[in-house]
Amino acid sequence: MKSIIHNIAPIGKWLPICLVAMSSLLIFCSRELPPDSPETALFTVHIVPQQDGLVVFKADSSQQGATYRWNFGDSTAQVSTQSPRITHQFTRNATYQVKLTIDRNTRQIFGIQSVIVGTRLARTFADLPSNKRDTIRLLYILTDPSFVSAFPTINGNHYDPYQNRVFVDFLNRAQPEHPQELNKLVFQHIIYPLSADEMARFKDSGDPEGLMNKLFADSTDPLTQKLVALKQAKAATRIVFFMKDPTLPTGYPKYPYAGYSTYEGPFLVCLNANAELAAHELGHSFGLAHDTLRDCQTFPLMVGGDPLKVLGTCGSYWNQYREFQVKGYVNQLVRLEAQPARGYQYVVPEYWRDQFPQDILISQFSYVSPATTPYYRPGVSMMQTLSDALVMQYNYELAPRLITRLNYNQILPSGRQAASPVGQPVYCP
Repeated sequence: MKSIIHNIAPIGKWLPICLVAMSSLLIFCSRELPPDSPETALFTVHIVPQQDGLVVFKADSSQQGATYRWNFGDSTAQVSTQSPRITHQFTRNATYQVKLTIDRNTRQIFGIQSVIVGTRLARTFADLPSNKRDTIRLLYILTDPSFVSAFPTINGNHYDPYQNRVFVDFLNRAQPEHPQELNKLVFQHIIYPLSADEMARFKDSGDPEGLMNKLFADSTDPLTQKLVALKQAKAATRIVFFMKDPTLPTGYPKYPYAGYSTYEGPFLVCLNANAELAAHELGHSFGLAHDTLRDCQTFPLMVGGDPLKVLGTCGSYWNQYREFQVKGYVNQLVRLEAQPARGYQYVVPEYWRDQFPQDILISQFSYVSPATTPYYRPGVSMMQTLSDALVMQYNYELAPRLITRLNYNQILPSGRQAASPVGQPVYCP
């Protein structure tokens, strides 16, 4: 409901008489109420969608030669202009009482309207409405029909209480000063199976990761456009690709890893339908390394042997040591078969070979790290990246145009990139 104040009177000393009609929230003031005065506002309001709080005001242009004085109700200075049209950018989402005063010759008229601004992008966690501070949306892209049954949906969504408990418990233990709203943190999994033809494209390629990278790079690909539009529509903070790891003629998987993510990266990759693996990679995207070294204190969210463990598909030994990987680094690995023989094989770094003298060496190989395993940096905590994820998500809702590609988002209003580069690891003594 808009509240309007409309006053017509000559400039000078007068004692106004006011009539109030509460049902219409109309207040009309004048020294003398004309019988046929129009009960309309002096200006129109257009809140520009997806323009970060920008509003266009247009006054009655019939007042030729008039001076228009605008008070936007947000503590900014009054603006005077000879033009009936003006724009103003509000810095917070709120309701403002905007007043226009028109001076023309010896007459003065004014009008006030309530303007509700809800298009301002968030800069900080405190900018978020209270009902936007607890749910992080993850878009799960299933590229193989065998994965569909692994992610049952409820009304099109799936909530993983294991994942919620892991991150909330970690915050409560390691970040006691975190915003209390994050105690209610929920990860909403939006499950999206591709069509049969799209799934066949992944399978027939023989290189699912290569196809995914092609989708990242080619904005004209119809599947890329479909997934970008889906991410826009769902305002998802992360997009997760679940893909099959092809088996080579040797009988080994094509890829020597189960999944990966980059620090604050907008996408994750999982090579099997495993909720714990997804939580593990999601942890990387929020700044957790395998050993999670923070200020020279270990919080083993990403390793075994702790109630808060999050394991990938590799054996527990892989996760038992501090293991940082840097994009482009050449890893020397060995594949071992556990003894006594039971058909179980696993992969560890070559320099761990002497840890398992009883196991049989099957092969030695190398691979180049496709991504950087994140680690603690001063001033950047998981609490911050969780909060930032909610801020981004809210901004995506207000301005879907911020999502332009699958693996890149425009610079956030705060000026910080959504995906920050990560340098070389720093080891604490």
